[in-house]
Amino acid sequence: MKKILIVVLLPLFIFSCGSSKRAGGESLPNNLTGSFEKAEQVTSDPTDPVQQDRLMVYEAWQTIKVKDKRNIVNEISTIVKNNSGYVLETSVDRIRFRMPADSLENILKITGQFGEVISQDIHGQDVTEEHMDLNLRLENAKKSRERYLQLLERAENIGDILLIEKELERLQLKIERLQGHLNKLNEIVAYSTITINIQEKIKPGPISWIFVGLYEGVKYLFVWN
Repeated sequence: MKKILIVVLLPLFIFSCGSSKRAGGESLPNNLTGSFEKAEQVTSDPTDPVQQDRLMVYEAWQTIKVKDKRNIVNEISTIVKNNSGYVLETSVDRIRFRMPADSLENILKITGQFGEVISQDIHGQDVTEEHMDLNLRLENAKKSRERYLQLLERAENIGDILLIEKELERLQLKIERLQGHLNKLNEIVAYSTITINIQEKIKPGPISWIFVGLYEGVKYLFVWN
């Protein structure tokens, strides 16, 4: 009976000793990469109130028809710069620029006053999940780096030190890449992209005015307003 009891309790004793050693941090794990990969797993709480705020990226297109398109692009460019925006590209009949997202509607009203608005489209894209994913991955990568730094302070074996430093270098590159993506996404959310196409009204020549007058006269015979 005593032999059976010893056989049953011995594995439990060995397991508990091994667990306490790992928890106390007295020895380095054999596989450093595998020990900390779980810390980089992305986890999220769907009930988090932060997730309730939607992040939108807006892009707008407007086509206006003007009597004379000369200097229109320059005038719009000046308005953009005076309202905290910046120009991306310009041509004789087109200007593309970025403006703070909260001034999108206002700037379209201003550019629409240069002439007749032929068309106007606004497209929005929800990037909330992408933003949350980048934040979570960045946070987890930073936590992993902190744990490897703690391991580095306790490491005594040259092989373990080199392996830890290699993982730290990998994590640092990952953190910089994620931070760069996040910064770019934040900038895209903060500024809307607007494209203004400019068309010039057709001006009839001297002979064309005769046909214009003839058309108006004939139209009056058939249609009364």
